[in-house]
Amino acid sequence: MFRLRPALLAVVLVFALVFSAFGGILPAKAGELVDVGFEGGNLDGWIVLSSPDAVSVSAADAYTQPYWGDYMAVLGTPVLFDVSQPLGPNSIAKTFTVLTPTIAFAYNMFTMDYALFDEFSYVVTLSSQGAVIAQFSMDAFGSNPPAGYAVSTGWREVNLDLSLYAGQQITIQIAAGGTKDNAHPTWAYFDMRLMVLPIGDMMGPVIRLPGLETSAGIPVAGSSSSRRYSLVTDVYDDSGWATVGIVQNGVTVTGGSGVGWQTYDLALTEGPNDVILVASDAFGNTTSRKLTVFVDSRPPEVTLEAVPRSTANASLVISGTVLDARSGVASLTIDGTEVAVGADGAFASRVPLVVGSNTNTVTARDSRGNAVSWDIMTTRIRAGSTRYIAMSGTLTVGSTLGMLEGVSFPLDAVPFIKDGRTLLPIRALIEALGGSVRWNATRKTATVMLGSQTVALTIGSKTALVNGKPVALDVAPMIVKGRTFLPLRAVAENVSLDLGWEPVSQTISFTYWP
Repeated sequence: MFRLRPALLAVVLVFALVFSAFGGILPAKAGELVDVGFEGGNLDGWIVLSSPDAVSVSAADAYTQPYWGDYMAVLGTPVLFDVSQPLGPNSIAKTFTVLTPTIAFAYNMFTMDYALFDEFSYVVTLSSQGAVIAQFSMDAFGSNPPAGYAVSTGWREVNLDLSLYAGQQITIQIAAGGTKDNAHPTWAYFDMRLMVLPIGDMMGPVIRLPGLETSAGIPVAGSSSSRRYSLVTDVYDDSGWATVGIVQNGVTVTGGSGVGWQTYDLALTEGPNDVILVASDAFGNTTSRKLTVFVDSRPPEVTLEAVPRSTANASLVISGTVLDARSGVASLTIDGTEVAVGADGAFASRVPLVVGSNTNTVTARDSRGNAVSWDIMTTRIRAGSTRYIAMSGTLTVGSTLGMLEGVSFPLDAVPFIKDGRTLLPIRALIEALGGSVRWNATRKTATVMLGSQTVALTIGSKTALVNGKPVALDVAPMIVKGRTFLPLRAVAENVSLDLGWEPVSQTISFTYWP
């Protein structure tokens, strides 16, 4: 008699699986039968991996009948006489979508071989994305039976819990055949039970878009000032699984599987982007959500009315139009003060001017945060003056370089601050403006001449002579390391210099009106 020795083998097969969220077998509707077996009477959907002997589908034969239904797979050739049989294994495989919590299959093997001459193996392997998740095997060894006598394992049923793989694709592979010689026949049968999908899950997945939810029926919307956008989703389904596809402007751009929080990085185009999310569960129920993501990376368009380069008026009207057809104008400011904008985009505002150089900044922003600014340069001349050309420049405390009309000029020494007043070696500045400075070493008096003005200052004295008339000073001139330093403001106010002060950079701006 033959002796049967069932044993659980280690993992010996890894079957590659390529999984696509939108490919593979289409899921059936709830309540339908799903044939992963052979009830069509053929190998429909199964792939023959190897068949050195034979692979076929059969109804009941002389040795057994199908375990379920009317048909079963046969690996090898059933015969009751001594024939030469090619070495195995014969092998088939099929990839299917897991639509029920469990699947069931059964196998039955026959051998007529002798002990020690052959080994007959039968292995069933299930794998997911290339990783083995379950394996069942049987070995048989013959024991010199009478001629024409075959020994069978009988049908062995296996019920496998696949609830963790709901909605995913699984590959099942069956391999059976002789492994040592071809002296005597061995063969096997394999059958799978029809799957009946549960009735009750007729609802599609729930799609949430955190931060973008609105009332029912109103499309949600997002915005971006760049062309990159991260869409955050939260998908839920009773089955615990769903596929998600994202269609942007009519083209599928990305997707995935699973439930819960997911983030999808989208590459957007300028303007509106229509995005549709489609989620399907394992039973074919589908839900979709639509949103529009608007990309606006362009600031508003501003048209300014012409303004005079110079004027004797104490104020100036800045006017124009500001438009943004994509996102709408959020604000328009002049020197930080908001200005009203009409429905047609028109605006106008009067700003004060100081004598000398004036810079007014116009800034427009849209609702997406894009902004653009313009500087309007205007020179206010003194009332009654016929001269329109002013000379402007800067001096910085601690620096030996001054700037005049964009060109630097050197100072003998660096300006410094004493008692809140700025003192500097005045000669370089006055000469750069076209004036002159004379020094009387005996009296220690510096006489500054610029235009029609003359200012005489004496070291240590808080009284200056302006065109011969005494004028009080806040701080007296002094000599430091052989250089004469004069109080800048006292000189400037008496030679027609307009001064400005920037405390952070300690920079003095000046404008001279010849």
